[in-house]
Amino acid sequence: RRRHRLLCLHGWRSNAEITELQALNLQFNDKKIWDLDHLHGPVASNHPASPIMKLLSRDETFYAWFDKLPPSMENDKSSNLKQLIRALHFLLDHVYLKNDEGYDAVFGFSQGALMASLASHHGLRRAVWREMLTMPEYQQKAKGKQ
Repeated sequence: RRRHRLLCLHGWRSNAEITELQALNLQFNDKKIWDLDHLHGPVASNHPASPIMKLLSRDETFYAWFDKLPPSMENDKSSNLKQLIRALHFLLDHVYLKNDEGYDAVFGFSQGALMASLASHHGLRRAVWREMLTMPEYQQKAKGKQ
């Protein structure tokens, strides 16, 4: 019997170690059933979302799918949207272009849950995917998958 592949998406300024602990609480710790694949978001930081995370993680790098903008740009809706779309590109690139096995389920915490929800919306995923296929860096990868 094959194990179920679970894509784990962390929250804001978190990492795989923290997400692993969160997944344990949901009883995804049976290695005979679950194969956990942790994907770090594209924005790296040395500052965790909370000080306790530094105590729980040996890894000193924390990640986000998108991060706070500088005060001068925080009301700029187009910059916020660009960050979100970039994060969706990153996630869809991993799921469809860098991964041959696919996933049976996705677990997301906080920002990761938002990313999972957005990526699972058929219309949005399709629109973002079409946009990605117009970009040279993704066209080459997509040709290799055909």
